[in-house]
Amino acid sequence: METKYEVRGLSCASCLVELIDGVRSVSGVDAVAVDLVRNGTSSLTVSSRAPLAAGTVPGVIRNSGFRLGADERLGDVEVS
Repeated sequence: METKYEVRGLSCASCLVELIDGVRSVSGVDAVAVDLVRNGTSSLTVSSRAPLAAGTVPGVIRNSGFRLGADERLGDVEVS
């Protein structure tokens, strides 16, 4: 399962690493990918085998000092 989030406030490589490390530490997360748009709205894709606890990834994003886009979740895509 893949879940995408819009993230605002990513501006450098160290910010990106901090966010990825934080999301990877969430139990159940298998992979994390980011399409970085410096000083714009980046896309964070989180892969897991099962749904993650609601609010966990958004909490990590906020606690890392970044903002969620207008729509927290862009959508779920089931991967077989």
